[in-house]
Amino acid sequence: MLLVTNDGRKAALDLRMIDPSMPDLPNSKINMAVENIYRIWLENKEDKLTQLVFCDLSTPKNDGSFNVYDDIKNKLIARGVPADEIEYIHNAKTNPQKLKLFEDMRNGTKRILIGSTSKMGAGMNVQDKLIALHHLDCPWRPSDIEQREGRILRQGNQNDEVEIYRYVTEGSFDAYSYQLIQTKATFINQIMSNSSGGGRTAEDLDRDTLTYAEVKALASGNPLILEKFKVENELKQLYLSKSRYDKSHIELEAKYNTELPRELKYKKKYLSGLEEDIKNVKDLSADNFVITIRDKIYDSRKDASTKFYESFSLLKPREETKLGEISGFDIVGTKDELWYKPVIYIKGAGKYKVEINNTDEIGNILKLENMLKSFDNKIGTVKDQIAYTEKQLIDVKEELDKPFTQQGRIKELQKEKARIDSELDLDKQENTRNIEETNEEEMER
Repeated sequence: MLLVTNDGRKAALDLRMIDPSMPDLPNSKINMAVENIYRIWLENKEDKLTQLVFCDLSTPKNDGSFNVYDDIKNKLIARGVPADEIEYIHNAKTNPQKLKLFEDMRNGTKRILIGSTSKMGAGMNVQDKLIALHHLDCPWRPSDIEQREGRILRQGNQNDEVEIYRYVTEGSFDAYSYQLIQTKATFINQIMSNSSGGGRTAEDLDRDTLTYAEVKALASGNPLILEKFKVENELKQLYLSKSRYDKSHIELEAKYNTELPRELKYKKKYLSGLEEDIKNVKDLSADNFVITIRDKIYDSRKDASTKFYESFSLLKPREETKLGEISGFDIVGTKDELWYKPVIYIKGAGKYKVEINNTDEIGNILKLENMLKSFDNKIGTVKDQIAYTEKQLIDVKEELDKPFTQQGRIKELQKEKARIDSELDLDKQENTRNIEETNEEEMER
């Protein structure tokens, strides 16, 4: 089947690759490309703009046999293009020869360079005067097309606009080749962007040969093969959409049934504690200041800060220790297990973390006072958060209630695919393959 595949690619490029005695068809992709290359060469003759021609098949062998490279060059010379302005990348065999060729392309001494993806891919910088790029055949990988077009679509090209041409032969193997590239590119993009619903498996899409049924369909010119591609592509997209819908539905259910209710419960409890605690906050401004540290009362912030700092030595990881009281609230703390720094809270009906410094600065006492003063603002903030969470619950419920709207279309396409497969005998082939595999398993037993 690989041999059939390779012959299909050759025939799509030029039938003379299969049989040199075949006629040179006037509307073949080679002749269309030659006309295009010549026109662009003529239009940009004064500016010495250059062109790249990519062809992975039918490279020159110098044995007198037919090849596309020589055919293109001879036809361009016959139209008036100087032979020394056309070059094959294969003629530059050493690094110095390649560097000289690349320089000639950059200054316009050479104006048409013909080569393969592997020899004219990454590392070839000839973009300065490039005005056009021609794909005569389709490579196996999407990255090959990116590498080809990366020669002209890059910084350093003096042309604001460039032309890229892809030549295909209608009703030929080109349709399969580009379909294969599209399938691979879609698969790669799904993996790279995680747009396939987070799945950990994927169908093996990297096959370079055809099934017998597909060969028969292509050879007969059956339009059903094109219809099959269209149906399968649409089905793939819908399956991906359904996968994303299912994944999103699971996430929304977890959010609606667990995450948001838990968050709402916590915030309401926090609000209840704040509303209770704010009633007990006392005025500690100026001479009203008073604080208890380790059972001793202080009315001096400076003295209190020193004693407060000394009390940090009593703190232990994973164990809450009471250090004192302020405005009727307990001052408690633990020691951070990782950084071994004090973690301080003011504790009433609720519990409020105070960001303090591991010093005896008076600022630590002020931070305790400021926490008490912030209760009013905290109440307003938490109420807003509760309202937002309740709105989220409503929005998530609306999303959960939305059905997958494309389920009907999937069923239609599945029926259409079954019909096409039946007409192409793909279903019979699949049944035969299953029977053969079953027989082989029975024989092994």
